[in-house]
Amino acid sequence: MVAGAIVSDAAKIQDSGTAPVTSVALDKTVEHAGADDTDKFCVLAQSADSRLVDIKPRFSFKAGVEHKIVSIKVMNTTQMYEFLKYGFYSYKPLQQGDICELIITGYNKGHNETGSVKVTLGENKNGEPDVMSEWTEVDLSSLGEVNSVDFKVVWSESWSKPSPGDFSVAVDEIKFEFPAE
Repeated sequence: MVAGAIVSDAAKIQDSGTAPVTSVALDKTVEHAGADDTDKFCVLAQSADSRLVDIKPRFSFKAGVEHKIVSIKVMNTTQMYEFLKYGFYSYKPLQQGDICELIITGYNKGHNETGSVKVTLGENKNGEPDVMSEWTEVDLSSLGEVNSVDFKVVWSESWSKPSPGDFSVAVDEIKFEFPAE
């Protein structure tokens, strides 16, 4: 996969091996892994190959249609959680001063940027990685009326990430304002 969306219902914390990209970092005994105990959520993923052609995970409305975006709930996938918190084989976890952020950017029907919002997925300020491990509501009202929204992850240059360009993040409960009819 270069970039895309996956619908999932899985929760998992790995003890060893390669962590799955399609689950959220919750105990696997959780009955409903989505935000607010919903059954399903969406995983947005991007591989390093997609950065070569500037493809980002995104969603959009029909051409020419805009809606006011209000909020979204985000969470680390198991893979991102473990990369950030524990590292991956010879790659280290987030080190002192490192940060990893999700950037959510809105575009209007003319394909002009309406704004962007940063969400911290993990950082290390006090010698220990602090990594998002629960569904977090993010206010996107500053993006205004959007036709499309895309997602990318950026991190400190000093972090020895497992695969530059690869990322995945779980999203759920995207809220919009629709005009009264």
